Amino acid sequence: MSTIPQISVITLFFPLSVWSAAHEPVVVMAVPGLAIEVENAPPTDGWVLERDVAGYQGDGYLRWAAPNAYNAPGTGELRYHLLITESGRYQVRLRLNTAGAERSDLGNDAFTRFDDGPWVKTFVGGGSATGWATRTRLEPEHGKFAEPVYDLSVGRHTFAITGRSHGLRVDRIVIWRDGGDQPSDTIAAVSGVPTIPDTLSDPAVRAVWQQGGLGAVLGWAAKRRKDPLAATVSTLLDEHATTRLTAITAWRERDVLIAVDLLENLAAQYQGSERGRELAKLLRTWSDEPAVMKERKARTMASAVERLLGERTNERDTTRQQAMDKAIREALVVMRRTAADTRVLADLERRIVAAGIQAP
Repeated sequence: MSTIPQISVITLFFPLSVWSAAHEPVVVMAVPGLAIEVENAPPTDGWVLERDVAGYQGDGYLRWAAPNAYNAPGTGELRYHLLITESGRYQVRLRLNTAGAERSDLGNDAFTRFDDGPWVKTFVGGGSATGWATRTRLEPEHGKFAEPVYDLSVGRHTFAITGRSHGLRVDRIVIWRDGGDQPSDTIAAVSGVPTIPDTLSDPAVRAVWQQGGLGAVLGWAAKRRKDPLAATVSTLLDEHATTRLTAITAWRERDVLIAVDLLENLAAQYQGSERGRELAKLLRTWSDEPAVMKERKARTMASAVERLLGERTNERDTTRQQAMDKAIREALVVMRRTAADTRVLADLERRIVAAGIQAP
């Protein structure tokens, strides 16, 4: 079985001290459904990129080549950043393949989670998948099963996958709004970065580009001024920055925090370049605007209320539950005075009422 080495070349462009997860691509969930190729994530130990099993989408698939990690969730974490523009329930499925496993219950699962939630066993639903199948289920407790459906608020969320069963192959992640149709297995994937030109064959540069290091790629191109390919790369990335900034600016009319979040990610991707410095300066200007600071405060309160609602669900002490209800109502009163985004406030009020708490 052949494997394609995941090349870590960050030190060729930046010192490690200035490279962080901030540059990792963010996919905007502005459509009913989309797909993300798993190989878009920065490489981690245990996963190998392969192309041996036919039928995959994108540049290949990732196989968990490390030993079974049944009791070690968080091993070999792959991260995918998603910016939710409409709060609600979202379905999530992994496209998996278990060909070669000795039994249908072997080599068929991974751990997944959203944000800081618990790691949950995620397996091929409906038996083995000797071919590619996009039908996963959750097993939060032994023998107890659930559908991969998540309540996601407006803002950035991180979906993560870690290894569990040796040999599992993962091709892509499919996400769509609950109540809608599951996207086709062949739907075009989104990545959060511009398409890499086929003529750019250097695997090291391609890896950095795919992981969002666009400023680093511009630095590579700047050292090859006489190379026509380098000129093409520079032009493409400059045009991408201009196009993205136009789209991000349009978001300011709809949601100032989404706009700031997207600008922050774009500036991080172009870090180390002149365009990156321009974007960082604009980011500071936007972040200091009173409307942004006000909305950020309201969103922070909304997140705190959501955590309280989650804790309240499992709270059996009546006195503590009443104290939580009081804190939630008081926070809602403050949010009504400060929240500019009525969508976030309306969604929070709906969840409070659904929890059986009398709204103030």
